[in-house]
Amino acid sequence: RVIDDTHLWSERYDRDIEDIFSVQSEIAEQVAQQLDLTVLEPERRSLNARPTENLEAYDNYLQGREHEERGWAHSDAEEFKRAIEMLVRATKLDPGFTLAYVRISYIHSRMYFFGVDRTEERLARSRAAVDKALELQPDLPEAHQALAFNYYWGLSDYDRAAEIFESVQKARPNFDPQLLGYIQRRQGKWKQCLETLEKAFRINPRDTQIAYETGGANISMHRYEQAEEWFNRALSIYP
Repeated sequence: RVIDDTHLWSERYDRDIEDIFSVQSEIAEQVAQQLDLTVLEPERRSLNARPTENLEAYDNYLQGREHEERGWAHSDAEEFKRAIEMLVRATKLDPGFTLAYVRISYIHSRMYFFGVDRTEERLARSRAAVDKALELQPDLPEAHQALAFNYYWGLSDYDRAAEIFESVQKARPNFDPQLLGYIQRRQGKWKQCLETLEKAFRINPRDTQIAYETGGANISMHRYEQAEEWFNRALSIYP
């Protein structure tokens, strides 16, 4: 536990690599129990879901995610391209790998929004990937979130993006709601934005971006003392 450096839980796992998804689910369940957290049924189903049966595809997916993170950390367009290449390779190895299509869509949307590539082709690739994800798993919250990003980042249709994400929240109440907070900010719904971002931080208390954005929302509402508290919180996480 970070607040007082207390050791809460540890365990040793000696399994075949083929059992990786079972181990991940088991660890998540045990951590939740040790922290006395309630895992709702939608989250439990998500924890037990196997994203793919192809370990090589999963390895490519993880490499793609790593390149994606490097891209945002260093504003490196080449890393984004490598991320997409690895994720596309994952879908070639397993054409039913829904989460890989989700990440492909997300990266294309973000590249468009942040000016890496503002072409219609980039936006079309984002939509094609999320459409494939929804075709494979129509009820997957992550796929609907990617669709919301397409409307938000690609089409600036904030009302439609909010509508989609609110449906995600109903299906999975503990799903990270920070996207909805950013949409509400664009809509000028500052009170709702602040409430949503604070909820997002409770779910992800080590996320510096959420803390920083919550500070910014407080500034926009002329709540300067609260803004300073949130900025200090962000600095305490990542000095």
